[in-house]
Amino acid sequence: MSERFKGLNDLTPHADESIMFTDQGQTGLQDPTGPVWRLHKDGHLNKLISTRPSPNDLVLNTAQTHLYVAMTRSCEVWRFLVRPDAFVAKAQWFARAPAGLVGLAMDTVDRLYILNPGHGCVWVMDPHGVPLHRVQSQTGRMTTNCGLTPDERSLVITESETGSILISEIPPP
Repeated sequence: MSERFKGLNDLTPHADESIMFTDQGQTGLQDPTGPVWRLHKDGHLNKLISTRPSPNDLVLNTAQTHLYVAMTRSCEVWRFLVRPDAFVAKAQWFARAPAGLVGLAMDTVDRLYILNPGHGCVWVMDPHGVPLHRVQSQTGRMTTNCGLTPDERSLVITESETGSILISEIPPP
């Protein structure tokens, strides 16, 4: 397609065996040209989203009907309707976290975990964007990545300011 990647970052698999991934590079509010791509298992490549300010992490909800993308430098999470063929439609702003956000995780009941390094925490949102919990780092402010334990009772968080791995119990849904 005669276009180079800007700087590949994160990915999420789709049930159809395609992979959706962000191409953040140095994009941001000054250059809102960061795309999100879909690589099909046959090697075909589609640009799903273009002209976005710093698409970083991304996750699909459990039903794979919505794609959530962390727009790091605009401090927002955007949600897109994903059609059955995995193309995106109807973009909307889902959440905003002042002082930046970098990563996302999703549990099996579609609670979205938003890493907010500016505040040294992780926000837990319900599927409608209602804040449920705030998990605060006790060691530093740079919460950079997270994942759930297999039983989804605990959230494991990396905190890059101190180089710590943090574990926090999560209330059940």
